[in-house]
Amino acid sequence: MRGLAVIVVLIAHLTPIYRTGAFGVDTFFVLSGFLITSILADELDRSGRIRLWRFYTRRALRLMPALWVTVLGSVLAVAVLGSMNAAHLREAVYALLYVTNWVHALALDPQSRLVLGHTWSLAVEEQYYLIWPAVLLAVHRLGLSSSRKAILFLVGAVACQVYRNLWDFDPIRVYRGLDTHCDGLLIGSALAYAFRAGWMAHGVWFWRVAAWVSLVFLLVLPIRVGWQEGDATVWAFAAAAVASGLLIGELAQRPGTFLGRLFSLWILRYCGRISYGLYLYHWPIWALVNRHPPPGFSYWPRVALVVVMTIVVSVLSYRFIEQPFLKLKDRFSYKPG
Repeated sequence: MRGLAVIVVLIAHLTPIYRTGAFGVDTFFVLSGFLITSILADELDRSGRIRLWRFYTRRALRLMPALWVTVLGSVLAVAVLGSMNAAHLREAVYALLYVTNWVHALALDPQSRLVLGHTWSLAVEEQYYLIWPAVLLAVHRLGLSSSRKAILFLVGAVACQVYRNLWDFDPIRVYRGLDTHCDGLLIGSALAYAFRAGWMAHGVWFWRVAAWVSLVFLLVLPIRVGWQEGDATVWAFAAAAVASGLLIGELAQRPGTFLGRLFSLWILRYCGRISYGLYLYHWPIWALVNRHPPPGFSYWPRVALVVVMTIVVSVLSYRFIEQPFLKLKDRFSYKPG
């Protein structure tokens, strides 16, 4: 699923085929909600508490090293190419502090949307990580069943959808704000408890058909709808999140089906493994290559160059930056007793 999501984003950002990568980002949000909630729910069930320092240490070791390399590399590249200014430095600070989304949503610094604007989605997820353990702990203490927790979080996702349509928000405010674009994270969190409650184990044909329809929908939607259009706010963001949830739920419940084997293809698995790097590095490379194009490179040769550069940098990053820190991260995983 990560592989699919990052491919959608790359196609949208580098080619005219897709109008937006927003719905690939929505898939990432649902995945994050599902995985993080599943991990924290397991710890709550086993120990009745969440070791926050372990949780935040794992998140930092997973996310920060590659981000630091991206920010530092972008600043150095801009300086070498001779286009450095104060806005680049401010943008780098926003990225490192995980506040890019609010800088964009509230139009606090329009001049800083240069080569690190895509870090807004990392900021949304990081803010979710700060809040969510406390929310889960509070809900856990209510003694609700897994089914009722799933329903509660689905209600929260619906409330987010209603809220962003009740107010006259600017499109970028809707897209970048945590409060207006958290429905995917909440749907993923609801899915984690629905999975624990066994919802996907019943009505096999419904879930199977829904998953295939969702896959086609996620591949077609970016052709038809852009993130700045009213349709995105009214229904498309929510629909993409629901479709992602249906697809993830089926794959998690029945990985041995034809659909599961399709998502086990090596190309999707490998793209998923290096997806964080692909997402982080592609946009600065694309922005800088377009700003300083190699002589004689027309549009499609530039696309090919950026794809090759992004893959090479992502593979090297995964091998020499991310993997060493991921091994450290495992030391802070929850261990019963």
